[in-house]
Amino acid sequence: TVDAWLSVLKLTAKFQIDEVHSNAASALHTLPIDPIRKIAIWEEYRLDPTLLIPSYIALCERIEPLTLPMTMALGLKNFTKLAAARD
Repeated sequence: TVDAWLSVLKLTAKFQIDEVHSNAASALHTLPIDPIRKIAIWEEYRLDPTLLIPSYIALCERIEPLTLPMTMALGLKNFTKLAAARD
């Protein structure tokens, strides 16, 4: 599950176990995760941002505006990039 892999990711980041950390990131990437949550996870653990392209595309194609909690989860940097791309 997403939460199980997040636990692995957190522990491997804390103890600097790079190979397992990379495997956890790969496993997370294959799971269906809400695009905003995925971006927040990738930002928190400084994972490969190129893997987020489908998440950003999904948010750019979204018809409804983002809510305040969504923008807070994205962070200012990511929200600014997303807003520019949506315009």
